[in-house]
Amino acid sequence: MWEVLSGIIGLIIGFFIASKIMHSDNDDAIRSLKSQKDADQDEYLKVLLRSLSHVMIVRDLDAYCRIKKRTFEKVKEFKKYSQDAKSQTLSLIAEEYPYINDFDKMNVKEFVLPLDSASLLSTEELGKVYEDIHIFLAQNNDPSVYPEEVLKKNEEFFEEYIQRLRDAVFKQNVLREINAYKNAEVASDKKNLNYNFRNIQILPLNHFAETRYGLHFKNTDEYAIYGIFYDDNSKAHETVYRSNKSYEAEESLDALVVDFVYEKQIVNAI
Repeated sequence: MWEVLSGIIGLIIGFFIASKIMHSDNDDAIRSLKSQKDADQDEYLKVLLRSLSHVMIVRDLDAYCRIKKRTFEKVKEFKKYSQDAKSQTLSLIAEEYPYINDFDKMNVKEFVLPLDSASLLSTEELGKVYEDIHIFLAQNNDPSVYPEEVLKKNEEFFEEYIQRLRDAVFKQNVLREINAYKNAEVASDKKNLNYNFRNIQILPLNHFAETRYGLHFKNTDEYAIYGIFYDDNSKAHETVYRSNKSYEAEESLDALVVDFVYEKQIVNAI
């Protein structure tokens, strides 16, 4: 009899222990799911940041640089706020973006180009959303979120990459102007034209190996050298350098490997 009673008691105790373990496992699963949900939201916002950056870079690189640097500073300031100050800042953000999807002011769709999605928003409006998302992501006190060393490395990489973007834009401007110059030569049936307009001047340069031209972008007061030569197989090889007023300097460009469409191009007023 006692053995039967002991078995029943053992079963009851085992049931309660198993129930407790299952409850604990469920709590862990819920916490894990919530953590995953938060992580997924962060990743969603980071995708939005990439779309916003792409649009602003293509529209106006200088404006994007100002917005990016301003955001770097605001994130660093935010991380130094008291908890009350952080709560006030986040409350203002929450009023403007009640739901996580409200950060998507561009209404991004997988089959619509970001530039098209953002066509009704100014660059400053996009910059405001960009800044707010960064502040929202920086709210976590976890040191792994926006730690100082990561912010510093991001700033350094940003400066390097922006210079490559500037070089890419500069190269595009040079190639476009040279193409216009060559078309003008064909149209006039003349070589070494007097190509001097309000925003651009192009003149031929002497060089032992290449056919070279000097370009002066008057609105930015930048100088460039464009050169071209043909190898034994008649393949054209082009070179583009930043230069100075005398066209003696040859500063190599660290342009992007891939070209990108840049909206704010230099337009000649002929």
